[in-house]
Amino acid sequence: MSTYVLGLVASIGIFLFTFEILRRGLIRERFAVVWISTSGLMLFFAAYNDALVWISRKLSFETPSNLLFFFSIMLLIAVSLQYSFELGKLEQQNRKMAIEIAIIKNEIKKKSE
Repeated sequence: MSTYVLGLVASIGIFLFTFEILRRGLIRERFAVVWISTSGLMLFFAAYNDALVWISRKLSFETPSNLLFFFSIMLLIAVSLQYSFELGKLEQQNRKMAIEIAIIKNEIKKKSE
């Protein structure tokens, strides 16, 4: 099997898998946009390899694979930052709810005395 066919089959599989987990509700729509866009770009570049070569030459990358590695690293950094932001918000909400629960428990304790 050639690398062209392998890349095309893999990118179609990832694209369909992304739609399936979105349909089942396993990922939120906000994150699905990133993954559908990424898998769509993978499918495009697998189908039109010349476009990837052209872009890599225009951006002065030695080989197209270097361009893919660069964009992959940028995507991973962006996803990590997004998750850090989400985690910070959830931690803040958790702390706020813990304080509210402690206040409610204190009020219940005072009323029962």
